[in-house]
Amino acid sequence: MIVIPLSDWFRLPRLGSEGFRRLMIAGVEYESRNGFRIREGSDLQAIKNLLESELRQDIEFSYPCFICSRITSCQGCIYHDFCSIEKSGSCICEECSKRDLRDYIAAWRRSLASFGD
Repeated sequence: MIVIPLSDWFRLPRLGSEGFRRLMIAGVEYESRNGFRIREGSDLQAIKNLLESELRQDIEFSYPCFICSRITSCQGCIYHDFCSIEKSGSCICEECSKRDLRDYIAAWRRSLASFGD
C-alpha cells in the first residue's frame, strides 16, 4: 500500500508518460525538486483509481483531521466501507470522532468564518 498525503509533497515510483500526463490532468502538480502534490479540489477518486491502475498497488490518502489537524487516514476507520476522504473531502481522526459534537461544530464554524474574509 502507498500512502499519499493530501497536504504535502510526495514521491511516487516512476510512471509512464501517459500515466504521468493523465495524473496532471486529474489535478496533481509536479516539480522535479519536490515531487508531486495534489491540488485542493482535485478529483481524489480519479487520482486514486489512476494511481492504483498505474502502480498496481492499493492507494490510501492521509490528510489533516478537520478538528485537530493531526495527520490521519481512512485506513482502519470503521466507516471506510461507505465513506472515504475521496468522497467527503474532509474527515476527522479516530480520537476526535470520540469527542463531543461541539468540537466538530466549532471547527465547522471556524471553517465557515475563513470564507468570509
